[in-house]
Amino acid sequence: MQTQRRAVLIVDVVESARLLRADAAGYVSKWRLLLLQAREHLVRAHDGRFVKSLGDGMLVHFAGVDAAVACALALHDAAAALPGGPADAPLRLRAGVTLADLVEDDIDVYGDGVNLAARLTALALPGDVVVSEEARGQLVHGVSLHIADMGYRYVKHYADAVRPFCVRRAGATALAPLGPPADLRVTVAVCPFMALDTEPGTRLLGMALADDLIAALTRRPSLRVIARASTQALLAAGAPEPAQSARHLGAAYVLGGSLHTRGARARVRASLCDTTQGEVLWADALELEVGALFQGEDHCVPRIVSQVCRAVLEREVGRARALPVSSLSSYSLMTAGIELLHRLRRAEFERAHQVLSQLAELEPRSPAPQALLAKWQLLRVAQGWADDGARAAAEAADHVHRALDLQPDDGLALSLRAHLQAQAGHDLDAALATALGAVEAAPQEPNAWLIASGVHGYRGDGAAAVAHAEGAIRLSPLDPARFLFDAFLANALLVDDRPAEALAAAEAAVSGNSQHPASLRLLAASAQLAGQPARAHEAGRALLQLVPGFSVDAFARRHPGGHHPCAARQVAALREAGLPA
Repeated sequence: MQTQRRAVLIVDVVESARLLRADAAGYVSKWRLLLLQAREHLVRAHDGRFVKSLGDGMLVHFAGVDAAVACALALHDAAAALPGGPADAPLRLRAGVTLADLVEDDIDVYGDGVNLAARLTALALPGDVVVSEEARGQLVHGVSLHIADMGYRYVKHYADAVRPFCVRRAGATALAPLGPPADLRVTVAVCPFMALDTEPGTRLLGMALADDLIAALTRRPSLRVIARASTQALLAAGAPEPAQSARHLGAAYVLGGSLHTRGARARVRASLCDTTQGEVLWADALELEVGALFQGEDHCVPRIVSQVCRAVLEREVGRARALPVSSLSSYSLMTAGIELLHRLRRAEFERAHQVLSQLAELEPRSPAPQALLAKWQLLRVAQGWADDGARAAAEAADHVHRALDLQPDDGLALSLRAHLQAQAGHDLDAALATALGAVEAAPQEPNAWLIASGVHGYRGDGAAAVAHAEGAIRLSPLDPARFLFDAFLANALLVDDRPAEALAAAEAAVSGNSQHPASLRLLAASAQLAGQPARAHEAGRALLQLVPGFSVDAFARRHPGGHHPCAARQVAALREAGLPA
C-alpha cells in the first residue's frame, strides 16, 4: 500500500431508486453504458484511475483537481447524451471533488477524503460539481468555469462546517428540474352518503353533505381530497364497498356513511376507515338540520371535519412513534413530523428530527423536509435544547439553502431565511424584504405571514405586525401549531401598545402549549403591562421552571428590535414581573 495526494471524484445518479422503480431494465442498460464510457475513455483521457462502481455511482481519483472537474463535466455530458428512455427519466448525475491523502492498494482506496467527497456530492444539484474549499484553490474562475461559494454547510458525520463551492461551465445554467416534488399530503376520499329511506331528496342530501365535507377538508393544508365524482363513479361501476373504491384512487383514508331523513331533520352516521388496515378509526351519529346545511349554517360538517382530522393525525403520529421510520410512507412522515415538531415534548421533538430526516432522504426533490428541518433547529434554540445555539442556527441556514435550491420561491423556507436574518444577523431591512417576498411568493403559507408579523414587530410597526399575525390565523385557524400563531399575535399587540388584548392572546398561546418559553415570556410581560402583576409573577415562575437560566438582560441583548421603545417596554415589564436581571 502507498499514500499519495490525489483529487477524489465521486459521481452518483440523481434519484436512482425512482429510476429503478420506473424502468429497471432501461436504467441498468443506460448506467452500464455510461460506466463503460467512463472506464474505457473519459477517466483515461484525464489521466485518472477508475476505482470502482458504487451501484448508482462511481469513485475515481486524479493527479489534480482540474482533471477531476473536467472529467466530472464530461460525465455529465455523456449522461445527457445517452439514448433511450422516457423524457421524464433522464440519467442525471451530481458530483463531488476534494483533495485528500489516499491509502491505495490494488483493490480500493481509503481515507477521509473519500467520505468528504461523498458528502459534497450530496450537496450538488443535478448537473453540478461541488468541490471542497481546498480543491477550489486549484481552479480558476471566469475563464472556462463559473465557481460559486455555497457558504458554510454542515454535512453528515462532520462536527465542523465545510465550505463547498459549486462549479459549472462558464455560461451554463442549472438544469431544469426533473419534475414537481411528490405530493406529501395525506389523501382522503369522501363518498356520497347512502340514503336509508325512500324519500326523494335523501340521495341528493347525501351528495350535498359529501360536497360540503370535501369543501371543508380541502381547506386543511395537510390533506389532499379526492373529488366526489371519482368515488361516485367507482361505486356506480360496482366496487363492492367505499374502502375498496378509495384504494383504487390511492387514498389512505375514506370518509362515508349513511343518512335517514325525518322531515326537516336527518340522522347521519359517519365513519372514517384506514384503507391500508381495513380498520374503522372513527364513527359517530349526528343530527343534521337539512335547511341549515343548504344555507351553510349547520354544525354537523365542522364537527365531522374536526374529528376526522384529529383521527388521521393521531393514527399517523401513532405510526411514527411505534414503527421504524424506514417503514413509513412519505405522507405519514410528513404528517407526523409536523405534529411531533410542534408538541415541544423533548422525546417527541427528537423523534420529529428522525422522521423529517427520513422524509428528506425519501423525497430529495421536495423543499418541505429541508424547511421543516430548519424549523426544527430554530425551535431547538428557542427551547434552550441546543448546546451550541450558533451551530444550530448555522445548520438551520444550511437546510434553508437546500430548500431554496430546490424551490427558490418556497414560502416556508423564505420565511425562515427572514427569521435568521432578523435573529442571527439583526438585519431587519433584509429580513423585512425577505419576509414580504415570502408572503408575495406564497400568499397561502401562514408561516410567511407569521414571520412578517415578527419582523414588523422588531421594527416597531405594531399595526402591520397585528395585520400579518391575524392574516396567518385566517389562513390556518386550526393549525397544529396554533399556539405559535397566538404567540406572534400577542407580541404584535404588545408592540401596538394593546396589553389587554395581548394578554388574551398570550393566555391562548400558553393554553395551547405550556412548554413554549416565548409564550410564557409574552404572558408575563403582557400581564404586567395590563395591570395584573400576580398573573405576571405566576407566568415568570413558570418560565424559570422551564428555562432556569433565563435572564432579562440576555433577552434584551438577543432581541433584534432592542433599540425600539416597544422592546424597552417589554424588558421593563419582565423586570417588574420578578424575572432575574
